[in-house]
Amino acid sequence: MSYRQTPSPNEKNILKVLIVCFGVIFFLDCAHDKGAPLRIGLDLFEAFPGDKRIYLQWHYLEEGYEIESIFIIYRIEDGKSKAIGAYSVYHYLYGFPMWGIFLDTTCSNGERYSYYLYASDHPVSYFSDTIYATSQQGLPDPVPPSPESLWVEQGDSSFTLKWISPQGHDSLYYIYRKDSSSTRWYTVLYDPIKLSNPEYTLEYVSDTYFKIAVFVDGVLSLPSDSVEATLQK
Repeated sequence: MSYRQTPSPNEKNILKVLIVCFGVIFFLDCAHDKGAPLRIGLDLFEAFPGDKRIYLQWHYLEEGYEIESIFIIYRIEDGKSKAIGAYSVYHYLYGFPMWGIFLDTTCSNGERYSYYLYASDHPVSYFSDTIYATSQQGLPDPVPPSPESLWVEQGDSSFTLKWISPQGHDSLYYIYRKDSSSTRWYTVLYDPIKLSNPEYTLEYVSDTYFKIAVFVDGVLSLPSDSVEATLQK
């Protein structure tokens, strides 16, 4: 004959505490798994109008390991939302601010456009506020010039990237890389890199592609043309 002893009230309370503690530990462990964003927030979304074009820039905070930030850009036309493009970049690091950009070249001058973003990061998604801009004939190009003539110098187990920077740049750069076998671009560092000279050395990397963007008067340029770098065997 077997007997089951009913837990006392004190034992029940201890059991509850243990269950709660285990649940917290399990949650924290899962939250730090790869691909699990902990927090996403957009703290800047702005538009720069030009002639038949509008340039969008935003700044956001993302926390997670090895995740891809995906933004869908919407424009409101005749009271209806229309997806006009997407922006994505892959991140290996944890806890970082990032910048996103998009150029709308389908604008008619004199028309006021409304834009908003949808961040589709799984499992956390959100919409931005709506911003407005009007393209006008004769406005200067809102897109900053990109770095030019990006090339690679081979070293011992390293690559040195060199390029020509545009006039008036802020000496702040984003360097993107993509492995030869991958379709994903990701940032070398999560913060813009402050450089006094237009060159940067990366050590012990595999065969890869690079491209670079620069800030001009606080606005991030479109990336340069990409360049391939191959380690010598």
